[in-house]
Amino acid sequence: MSSVTSQAVVRRPRAFIRVSGPDAEDFLQRMVSNDVAAADVCDALLLTPKARMIAPLRIMRRTAEDFLLLTEPDLGEPVRAQLLRARFAAKVEIEPEQHESWLVLGREEVLDERPDGDEVTEDELERWRIESGIPRWGREIDDRILPAEAGLT
Repeated sequence: MSSVTSQAVVRRPRAFIRVSGPDAEDFLQRMVSNDVAAADVCDALLLTPKARMIAPLRIMRRTAEDFLLLTEPDLGEPVRAQLLRARFAAKVEIEPEQHESWLVLGREEVLDERPDGDEVTEDELERWRIESGIPRWGREIDDRILPAEAGLT
């Protein structure tokens, strides 16, 4: 990136899925690769039974029974469909939501409010992502890659 003195921000296209209800935490705990009970925000993977990736996720806990899943724009419906198929008797609602996402490079993801900072170009974002070793769906990772092959644990 250029010599930016303030924080760098970029709008990030995302799909958003709400998982809510009395069984939401337990349901997500069983469905994804990370411990959703341990943090208010975590990165996780939604995997097939054979450990193939369906989608990378960022999971944000909004309340004890309400979670927001963020994923790549074209993966929102496949994530929702997979979760609906696996829901069985779990008392959860799984619905899409609309938000705007902003990434503060190297720090956090902010929803529905543009953070202060200098907006970077897509090329600068891509260079930062590669230099930071962050794989991107459709580039370094897809449904043919096992998480360990991509260094995702």
